[in-house]
Amino acid sequence: MTKNHTFIIDHNVPSKFSTWLINKGYRIIRVADINPEMTDQDVAKLTIKENGFLITNDCDFVNYSQQFEELSVILFSFHDQSSAIRISAFEIILPRLSEVDSKRGNLIILKKL
Repeated sequence: MTKNHTFIIDHNVPSKFSTWLINKGYRIIRVADINPEMTDQDVAKLTIKENGFLITNDCDFVNYSQQFEELSVILFSFHDQSSAIRISAFEIILPRLSEVDSKRGNLIILKKL
């Protein structure tokens, strides 16, 4: 995967996960750093504007991914809130994200089987 992808990190994603992505050399934008009160719709618009992938725990973005054709969402669907499980799951999909165009609108759901 090229490190040109931008990841928009929703406020509900643990900061350790964000730090891990930064340490891997990826560009991230934390919603909490811009405006912790940002609405979901504004988060979706920011993600589209940045041609990025939104990383979230919020299932509401499944609906937004249908409303906004250009919105790419990576949804964590885990009961366990630890960063370690998110990092492990993300490491599996990272090599495949090079095949995914963030401008085309994608919904990737990561869950424990």
